[in-house]
Parts: sequence; C-alpha cells; structure tokens
Amino acid sequence: MPLRFWVWTAICSMLPDIDVISFAFGIRYEDMLGHRGFTHSIFFAAMIGAVAAWQIPNPKSQIPSPKPQIPTGTCSFCGLPP
Repeated sequence: MPLRFWVWTAICSMLPDIDVISFAFGIRYEDMLGHRGFTHSIFFAAMIGAVAAWQIPNPKSQIPSPKPQIPTGTCSFCGLPP
C-alpha cells in the first residue's frame, strides 16, 4: 500500500476525536457539536471516507475508487461491526 493510504488511515482513525476542541469554544458536552456528536456520526464517517478515497490513488488505474475500510475505521465507535 502507498504511504498516502497509511497517512489517510491514521487521519481517519483520529479525526472523530477532533470534537474535544469544541470545549475550548464553550460548546457543551451534550450539544450536537460536542463530544460524540456530529464527528461520530455515520454521515461524517461516509463524508470523510469519500474524501479519503478520492485522495488515495488506485495503483491499477488513474480513476480513484472508494476504499471501504476507511469509513468503517471512522465508524468504529458507533458500535457497528467492521
């Protein structure tokens, strides 16, 4: 696998926890943008997975293809099986 794949895999696994920054802006824990809110949703995982799949080159062609492991890694805390 290319290095870009591993970089995006690491980014996607840590990205849902970016919501802890919201505490510095006064957003409460239970708000939609608070901890375990929007960034832990299936929609967010699909959106980030689509961006990552677009950024990771397919070695067999020049057309990027979706990588199913990226959204499932982002959804890992949703209680969904990988």
